[in-house]
Amino acid sequence: MEGLANLGINLPTLLAQIINVAVLFGLLYLVAYRPIMRMLDERSRKIKESMEQTEFIKQQAERAEEETAKRIEAYQSEIENL
Repeated sequence: MEGLANLGINLPTLLAQIINVAVLFGLLYLVAYRPIMRMLDERSRKIKESMEQTEFIKQQAERAEEETAKRIEAYQSEIENL
């Protein structure tokens, strides 16, 4: 104990500071970390859903484009037959 005092370390103060830091980290985890992670998870989920919806709409547009091209070809061949 005298060795620590010679180094300028007060053991009760050091223990109190360690406990305070542990309590602070615990509170920060509960108050900040969990809600932030929840928010980031929700954001990731929304982005994933948007990407899936975008892909679905893209596929629908491609199908509509193919159908339109087929109709145009059919109309052109019908016009040529007239």
